[in-house]
Amino acid sequence: MKSRYYDPQTGRFINMDSVEYADPSILNGLNLYAYCNKFFKGGKGMRKKVGKWILFLLVGFLLFIVVCNCLVGLLWDWKGPYHHAAIFLEPKKTVKTASGVQYSLFPASYSGDGDTLLHRHDQNSFEYIAINYDRAGNIRVNDIATMDDKLYCATREGIFLYSGEGVALEQVIDENVKSLAIRENNIFYSAQTTAPEYYIKQYNMTAKSVESLFLISDLQAPTIFQTEFGGLFVDEKRNIAFIDEYGEGDRIKAKSYEWGVNDKELSFVVDGSIAYLSIDVNKVVFNCNGETFEYSLPAEDARYYSQVKIQNDKMYFAVKDIQKQTNCHDEKCICRYAKSWLLAFDFVKKDFSMIDTVGANEQIISFSENYMTYSTQESIYRNGEKLYDFPMKIEPHKEFKAVKLDFAYSAYTVFIADNGTKLDVCINDNEKYLKDEYA
Repeated sequence: MKSRYYDPQTGRFINMDSVEYADPSILNGLNLYAYCNKFFKGGKGMRKKVGKWILFLLVGFLLFIVVCNCLVGLLWDWKGPYHHAAIFLEPKKTVKTASGVQYSLFPASYSGDGDTLLHRHDQNSFEYIAINYDRAGNIRVNDIATMDDKLYCATREGIFLYSGEGVALEQVIDENVKSLAIRENNIFYSAQTTAPEYYIKQYNMTAKSVESLFLISDLQAPTIFQTEFGGLFVDEKRNIAFIDEYGEGDRIKAKSYEWGVNDKELSFVVDGSIAYLSIDVNKVVFNCNGETFEYSLPAEDARYYSQVKIQNDKMYFAVKDIQKQTNCHDEKCICRYAKSWLLAFDFVKKDFSMIDTVGANEQIISFSENYMTYSTQESIYRNGEKLYDFPMKIEPHKEFKAVKLDFAYSAYTVFIADNGTKLDVCINDNEKYLKDEYA
């Protein structure tokens, strides 16, 4: 049109647009901005178009959500409704430092195999400890042991050393460690070096050296390995313990430890040999030194509690009957407990006896030859004497539906540690109760 001239040195047009070509006799003849629908200032027309597109996309997104929900309902079965569980947890393992500080390893209420929660308890406290060591998140503890006033934690990240007050001191081993046992200045541990290889290793704390002792990758049954400090018991899940660690001679003493592989079979050591407790339909089966003993129970789905205690030629153990509940997805929920029995096996008479029972929605917490502690939904009892009343009834609550159930959910979780003289209770890590009969 030759009506606008540009100066490349300044980068600007050097004259105004001419209006001579504007013809008022034709449509838009006086409108210099017809190319933008007469709305050059502020882009009003463009905003209208953008608004329409945003509305269109929003409606489309909402329709997409509705269609997806319909497809999920048709292609995937919504599970439920389920109630949120009410769970009582007793320790898998308990250890004590030289100064008397006690640590208990609890199974996690929300989890699968191996998830655990570490609690520290002494005369004045009973609390969860989040194990961190220069890392962003918590480190899951697989096993614990003590020496003097120090706590050793076996984790997937390695073995960590803590003071008796729970203060991180150092990382001792940098491997994926499943379990550990300590003798003098030596740490024996099971570790996965490269999948699927598992080894039993020995770490000398004085020389700070590691030696691989046994390859256990293909371990199909509990085995006793001989070391310079005696027999080392290893089960199929690579949990380890010296066979005299818990007892008089080669027998287990009255301490809690999850020896078993699952709740239908427990493996442990009796007189230097591996013994088994298993479930055959509704019968307890005990295999020991080549002999088999059976005891019938009126149970539909019998499972073992994880504790086994041997005292004065008798073995004490507990069995629970798990009932089906269509509105509960967690077998640890108290609603699943139909009945529980405390039983004993006499090694001299070679027969079983019934010691005590608890009813529906009640759970055995701990026991020995002198006591049994159990919990109802309202209180905790030891040998029939009430020790503690919960601030509220511990029962399943609310309801929910879900496509998948592998997620954390709201539950009443009660942590209970009892050794026959001292009771520690923690509800959802908030409400705490400590009672020491000797205090």
